[in-house]
Amino acid sequence: MCPKRLDAAELQLREQQILDAARLALEETTLARFSMDRVVERVPYSKGLVYSHFSCAEDLMLGLGGRLIRQLLTHSQLQIHKSGSSRTRFVALATELFELAQNNPILFQAYQSCKCPLVKGKASRAWLHQHERIERQLEAFMLGLIEDAISEGALQLPQGLGKRQIVFASWANWYGVLLLLTSGKVNATCQEVAVMEKAYFDAVEIQLNSLHWMPLVAAE
Repeated sequence: MCPKRLDAAELQLREQQILDAARLALEETTLARFSMDRVVERVPYSKGLVYSHFSCAEDLMLGLGGRLIRQLLTHSQLQIHKSGSSRTRFVALATELFELAQNNPILFQAYQSCKCPLVKGKASRAWLHQHERIERQLEAFMLGLIEDAISEGALQLPQGLGKRQIVFASWANWYGVLLLLTSGKVNATCQEVAVMEKAYFDAVEIQLNSLHWMPLVAAE
């Protein structure tokens, strides 16, 4: 008897189960000690089947990093409405990133690893392309918010600066500040989180003020 042929939805479900196991494995170890074997022992699938989805640990990192971006987009698309100013909606996206990094530190850690040349050098082409696709979706979403701001008259592009450059600068600002604030911090106290939150949103608002994205926000 031939084995049952799984449809795309069933394959996707299996893939997500493997990524769930990878996240749990990463919670119990470090990136340096993370391995495919640690994941295989947590799923009801053979080693060969797991490898048919993910060829190496680096593929799993790309999968988990992509999950962070998917959650960011899903939450943002649900939360960001056309009500309020375009600047408010843009800051809402930054807010979602901050909350995801705080509530899902393992996914944020995995996303960090996706930027490592070693991971990019070892990962399969299929997972690299999939990760690039989800990042392009994020870029398109951010571009849409910037286009809204221009249409509303809340933002005028500075001379020599394009919309994609603003997207890149904004993401680099948010992500870079989060890296600096969370580096070496495990189980931060409420007071530490409050300090990080203020520093993060100060950086967000300062950048938007520098673009003269209306309405301007006074520094506290």
